[in-house]
Amino acid sequence: YLRSNTRVPKIGLLNYKRFRPDPPRRSEMPPTGNPPAGNSPAGHPPVLACPPSLLDKVDEIRRLGLQDMISLPQIAVVGDQSSGKSTLLEYISGVTFPKDAGMCTCFATEVSMRPAAEFSSKVFINNIADHRLEEPRSPEEVAGVIQEAKRLFVKEHGQKAIYDDILTVELNGPGLPILTLVDLPGYIHTHSTRQPESIVEEIENLVQGYLNSPRTIIMAVIPVNRDFETNVVIKHIRRFDPEGKRTLCVLTKPDQVDSGTERAVLDVLSGKKMRLSRGYHIIKNKNYEECQAGDSRATTAIKESKFFSRPPWSSISPTEKGIASFVARLSDALTAQVTKELPGIKREIQNMREKLIKQLDSLGPVVGTDLEKSNLLQKNINRIMQQIKFLVDGHYSGGRYSRKYFIRARVQTLNRNFYKHILCLTMESVEALDVAKILQESRGRELRGMVQFDPFVILCRKVIKRWSLPTTNHITKICSLVQSISCEVIEKECHKILVDYFLERMIEYIDNQQKKIHLDAAEIFDDELTPLTCQEFDFPSVFDFPNVGSASTPVHPSPPVRQLREEPAPLICQEYDVPTPVSVSKLLHHLSATQLAPVSAISTQRLAHTHKAEPVEEPVNEPESEEATISDSSDLLAPVGRRSTRVDSAGDARMRSFVREYCKAAATRYVDAICLYVIERRLFKKCDVRVNDWFMEDKSALARVQESAQTSSWREILPAKIENLSQALAILEK
Repeated sequence: YLRSNTRVPKIGLLNYKRFRPDPPRRSEMPPTGNPPAGNSPAGHPPVLACPPSLLDKVDEIRRLGLQDMISLPQIAVVGDQSSGKSTLLEYISGVTFPKDAGMCTCFATEVSMRPAAEFSSKVFINNIADHRLEEPRSPEEVAGVIQEAKRLFVKEHGQKAIYDDILTVELNGPGLPILTLVDLPGYIHTHSTRQPESIVEEIENLVQGYLNSPRTIIMAVIPVNRDFETNVVIKHIRRFDPEGKRTLCVLTKPDQVDSGTERAVLDVLSGKKMRLSRGYHIIKNKNYEECQAGDSRATTAIKESKFFSRPPWSSISPTEKGIASFVARLSDALTAQVTKELPGIKREIQNMREKLIKQLDSLGPVVGTDLEKSNLLQKNINRIMQQIKFLVDGHYSGGRYSRKYFIRARVQTLNRNFYKHILCLTMESVEALDVAKILQESRGRELRGMVQFDPFVILCRKVIKRWSLPTTNHITKICSLVQSISCEVIEKECHKILVDYFLERMIEYIDNQQKKIHLDAAEIFDDELTPLTCQEFDFPSVFDFPNVGSASTPVHPSPPVRQLREEPAPLICQEYDVPTPVSVSKLLHHLSATQLAPVSAISTQRLAHTHKAEPVEEPVNEPESEEATISDSSDLLAPVGRRSTRVDSAGDARMRSFVREYCKAAATRYVDAICLYVIERRLFKKCDVRVNDWFMEDKSALARVQESAQTSSWREILPAKIENLSQALAILEK
């Protein structure tokens, strides 16, 4: 131990251990077998051989308010209610702390002690000097300052059981050790009538924040006049320090144990109850009566020495009893902890500083003027639409997005499925038509056996009407897909302060385009309800059905629906066959122009030209009713009707074949038109330019470019935190 009047040379930490002061004089030896207390004034703890620069560095960093970000070495004093913590702190520091038979500590109090020739002190609240608190001019005034701090907390936050504020008391004076302690509120088992029910939990939460830190040394104060194993402090030690590496247990009030139970105390002291790497220490501090009597430190030290000189306490090792050796153990433990943890603390500070710098950079530049806002808008629109355009055009080589973002590939798949669905639905609808009934119900004034054009239109409309719902569903799927992917790209690429606005604006744009797509699709659908085409290919004639009416001859030479589902898709969706020479338009014109012409005349002319055979008279079905009505063609969702169970006549079969071939060609044309002239044109063509114009035409755009309150707060907080971390690095590098 160093004598208080010894001048310590400024040498490094490694060489510091080589320094040896003069041995204490015999007259300065304590009256018991405890280690020498140095040449300090009577009753004062010794000035310890602890490198002050290391602890000072930690305390300076703590005063920067970094303990919330960086775990710092410290000694946390914990104990249950009235365990003697305050008396012990007074014994160590020589200053007066509030003491009461009940709970008296309601906030964390950090006590920093340094040796000095004269007494001086400073008081901080949350690491900030508070002019409302007068600095104590003597050790005895410290208790009054702590009570005044409590009154300020009540004034600011209202009456509470526990406060989160931290009171820091810096003490410099003769005989003070180089030590920093944090006194925490004592655990309680239950609340009193004047305390809230949540006080037990509030105390545990406050203390937990300190005990959780891996760099905290736990100074557990446990009175030996109570059962050791059931003490609430032991429960929390086992929770936060299960291996017992960070805890130094201080046993108090040995003078209050019942006679004959001293052996149990010695068992605890030897570690039989619970093993702790830092061990145990026993202190005989002032009891309540002695505190009320105002016993001095010198008187307390004499009483303690006499007490431990009697059996069975005299058998305890001098290094494990008495205040002098205890302060030495605390100082050595804290010094070792600081020396061990400083390299890790420096790395953590560097990493945290880099992290906060990146976080600040991610906020981007300050956007204040309209020009800055406009530039930020344009920059983000260009970046986002560049990525979306790549995905729309199928340029995936950048590798920034996974397959689920490949818009072009997924749209092509949806288009192919749409085509197959429309084509299969068309073939199924044609086969389900009751041609005979419709021909009968739609008869006009034409003579018997004449070709009818109106029934052809009615039959085609019944098939085409069923395209409406699949078309609506297909458009909705495409727009939902594009909206989902676009929103995800915005969240990945957009500046944080613009994300919400860009999402809102993009959804509005796609919804607006979707409405236009539905209107365009409805116009194309309405056009398809009137049969018209310029394609040229052969339609089967009546002579293609020589045995119509025979049960052994199929009357509908069309591929099965299952085969249609397996056909490859052309152009956008299908593959066209090479057109044949006969024009559908000619056929439609012929049907329209010859409504009064007998079927036999048409058939005979073609028969003489092609088959060189006798004409075959076609059987004509007699109408079952003289009154016939035309089906309502305005109902787009009307079913095609149930087909008659009887075999088609030659005329019916021919009409069904006409409808089948035309509707198949119309379906191909319709799907191409919907996919190319509606969806592609409205949603994808020059999408980057149109979306840019959509954003720029918003007059409220500049007003929407503003930081959230949270972002503005971070922009103010982060530079201060980065500056504090930089100062902490400078302190460590001194």
